[in-house]
Amino acid sequence: MPSHCGWPPRDRQPRLLRQDSLGDDWRAVAAIHYGVSGAHCEFRDHHSRHYFLRAAGQGCLVLSKVRKDSSRPPFELQFNVLFELRGRGVDSVRPPIRTRGGDCYVIDEDHFWFMRRFNHHEPVQFWACSALAGASARALAKIHLAMDEPGMCTPYFEPDLLAPYHRSARGFVRSLGELFDAFDDAGLEPSDRRLLAVSVEALMDEADLVLGRSDGLYGMTHHDYRPENLLVRNGRIVEIIDWDRAYDDHQLYDVAYGALQFGGRQGLWGSAMLSLAVQFVDDYLDARSRPDLRDDVLGWWLRFVVVKRLLLKSTHTAERINLLRRLSDEPALIG
Repeated sequence: MPSHCGWPPRDRQPRLLRQDSLGDDWRAVAAIHYGVSGAHCEFRDHHSRHYFLRAAGQGCLVLSKVRKDSSRPPFELQFNVLFELRGRGVDSVRPPIRTRGGDCYVIDEDHFWFMRRFNHHEPVQFWACSALAGASARALAKIHLAMDEPGMCTPYFEPDLLAPYHRSARGFVRSLGELFDAFDDAGLEPSDRRLLAVSVEALMDEADLVLGRSDGLYGMTHHDYRPENLLVRNGRIVEIIDWDRAYDDHQLYDVAYGALQFGGRQGLWGSAMLSLAVQFVDDYLDARSRPDLRDDVLGWWLRFVVVKRLLLKSTHTAERINLLRRLSDEPALIG
């Protein structure tokens, strides 16, 4: 298989699977539930464990092993979303391969397993490209637009009972004061403490107005829309992956979170290129025919996603304070 095809993904550094290193659980799942046997396998650990299988006559497959976690949205919800999106004509998502019994996934005592076909793509290490920013914004708008029509059947759950990071935007706002009080700011400079305190207060004060203005863009939200979850081939977004956090919420969360991932390390770092963030926002809102929302509410959402990350992730605080300061000083984004 040619090296440029992205198998296995070079940017995700899979390791060669030794037969004595992991036991035979992946072999049993692949053979019993999917009819895949005799596969060559490599794997990588990235939040979950992913086995890259190459089986004669069956092409390249990815078998994922995910630890059960009651603090996250129901595991099966992501598959409802994927099948619904595919049925509504979105070609940038791929539902899982069904098991021999017709199920979307397999359950063992501690894990879920599911299989999908590998989509050949090009590793993109550094997203500082205007074309990719625009393409990813339009791909996100297409997904959100496809889910505008009612009729999707999803399992009921209460998102505000999840761990704070996975709560809805409105649920997280209700937790802001408590989370800020519990935040360890001992390592921050006095000016950084003031910036964070002022930002939290402003987010809470403006929340009802902004969330009310954002209600027109409410629906299925990915909640982790960033370059690592976008597969690119020939400059085009060919697949959007990792839907395990998806559920109905304010879709401008996806826009703000995605906009700040370009030009540097992913994860809301101070190195984000704000010029690309502006383009991402503009291209998305143009595709949704809602340019009126940029000046009114996008500044709030951009500060919201950074403050959320700050309060819940204990590492790299200085980098994210820097990004929050840059946002506060950037009228083109704050509005």
